[in-house]
Amino acid sequence: MEHVGRHFEKDRKSGSELLNIASWKHDVALEQYLVDEDLIVWEHGAWKTSDGKSRRASSDSSDED
Repeated sequence: MEHVGRHFEKDRKSGSELLNIASWKHDVALEQYLVDEDLIVWEHGAWKTSDGKSRRASSDSSDED
């Protein structure tokens, strides 16, 4: 995340359109990775950062009966 933050700072200083999310390309692989790692969740029609609690951990524990 720090690496991405540096790109945002650099582009903001140069006046780049990076902060205009309409200009972003949809990265399906990154989106799936973030969902798989429980870093983002889809709530109320929008992506949000997750609360940091892994949903996999709670579902995996039920498999160990």
